[in-house]
Amino acid sequence: MDTEFLTGGGEMGALMRAFDWSRTALGPTETWPQSLRTALSICLNSRFPIVIWWGEELTFLYNDAYIPILGLKHPERALGRPGREVWSEVWDVAGPMLEQVRSTGEAVWADDLLLFINRSGYAEESYFQFSYSAIQAESGDVGGIFTPVSETTGKVILERRLSTLRRIADQGSCVKTVDEACLLAQEANAGNPRDIPYSAFYLVSKDRSEALLTNSGNAFPGQNPGHNLVPRAISLIPNAKTPLSIAARSGETTVIEDLREFGVLPPGFWGDPLRTLLLLPVRLGGENAPAAFLLVGVNPRRALDDGYRSFFEMLAGYFATAVANAGALEVERSRAEALAEADRAKTSFFSSVSHEFRTPLTLLLGPLE
Repeated sequence: MDTEFLTGGGEMGALMRAFDWSRTALGPTETWPQSLRTALSICLNSRFPIVIWWGEELTFLYNDAYIPILGLKHPERALGRPGREVWSEVWDVAGPMLEQVRSTGEAVWADDLLLFINRSGYAEESYFQFSYSAIQAESGDVGGIFTPVSETTGKVILERRLSTLRRIADQGSCVKTVDEACLLAQEANAGNPRDIPYSAFYLVSKDRSEALLTNSGNAFPGQNPGHNLVPRAISLIPNAKTPLSIAARSGETTVIEDLREFGVLPPGFWGDPLRTLLLLPVRLGGENAPAAFLLVGVNPRRALDDGYRSFFEMLAGYFATAVANAGALEVERSRAEALAEADRAKTSFFSSVSHEFRTPLTLLLGPLE
């Protein structure tokens, strides 16, 4: 088998040399045209993710840098397979673009294109920047398509989350009451239903026996306060056994994945029901005991990785600042009102005393004059 042109190329070079190409549409490597060999050599030795789609079946070839994009598909469900099989879940988007290049020979491209790819066992929200360029075969026709691709998922989602945090910070600096601060939980969801498909804010009662749902209400479509997913209160007493009560008593950020007790959940932004909830304690002024809890749903089309958890923790931190500032303003306002009331009482007292003294003094002044 002629594989000299596959020298180098790291893991993929080794896999291709050992692969039985005679069982694919490409046939034995010694029959491959020079145009494919040249393109593949460039692909394998590049550190940038590159895919080559070749022939009528658009047989799938790629380099080491592209492996993370494939995830669980690599290598059995990708290498040497028809492109339609490799990316069947997004073929309604990719297929027409590839066909356009094959029929016209003109390149097409996309920036931050949303694709729901199944590389980790679920339909994952992902974004890509890529270009489809024709590879001319010896016959003069389009023999294949050369595709450098860059995944921009991290950039797109980071920008979206930072925008949410900036908005919360701006709003949090203007709130004047704790009730207004609590409404930020709902505002956060309204502005970013992709990353926050559900949210509710709970304030701990003075006797610390329960955490009460605030007037932020419910930010999940179709559910009202009182539903299993949106309880009006989370019990904090020791013998309470609900998932939310157990999570709240721990005082730590808790992932809740078994949602059977919450009943049938309506679809979120992407049309998928929630699979994971996150309960985050909100502490004020460095206190050990949480003063509130933020309950959020996790985007079912994104993994709850470190970056996602950090986003929720920062969100809880912004809420803590907003609640603390609003609480301080309410205390200051109450103090000012108390001082004003005391001043009014003092003024009223001296006015009354002045009146009481003025009447007898007037009666004395007449005879004296």
